Amino acid sequence: MNPALGLLGLLGLGGSRHAPKVDPARASVGAEFASLLERARKGDLSSGLPVSIARGSPIELTPEQLARVAAATDRAEARGGTRALVLVDGMALRVDVAARQVLERVDLASGLALTGIDAFVTAPDNPEDGPVPLPGSATAAMNASLLRTLSHVDDDPAIQGGVRRPA
Repeated sequence: MNPALGLLGLLGLGGSRHAPKVDPARASVGAEFASLLERARKGDLSSGLPVSIARGSPIELTPEQLARVAAATDRAEARGGTRALVLVDGMALRVDVAARQVLERVDLASGLALTGIDAFVTAPDNPEDGPVPLPGSATAAMNASLLRTLSHVDDDPAIQGGVRRPA
C-alpha cells in the first residue's frame, strides 16, 4: 500500500478500513454550526442586544424604533462596522456599534461631509423583519455594568483614545 494513502486513510480521506467513524450527532452539530456561521456572515442573525441613546442626547425614539435600530446595528456589526449611519423613519442616526448606542441625529440636508462612518444601514420597517435571534442569545450573558462603563469612556477627560492618562 502507498504510505501516503495510508496516512490519508488514518485521516478518513483515503477510504482505508482504518478511517475513523463519523458520529452522526457530531456531523449534525457541525452542519448546524456551519449554517449559523453563514447566516451570521450575511447579517441574518440577531444578537438580541438592545440599543440605547447616549447620555445627554436630545434624541427621542420609541421602543419600536430602538428595536429596529438594534436590528440595523446587528447588520452593521455582522459586516464589521464600528460606527454606523442608520436610517429609521426619515431620521439619520450615528450609532456606535460596539457600545450599541445612538450618538446623535445627523442632518443629511446640511451638505456637510460625514466622517467616522464605516457602515450605512436602513433599519427594517418592522423589527420582526430584521435578523433572527441567535440561539442561546448573548443577551443574558452580557455584563450590563461593563457595557455602561465602556459607553462612557469618551466622557472621562482622563481617558484619551481608550487609554487612561496619568493625572
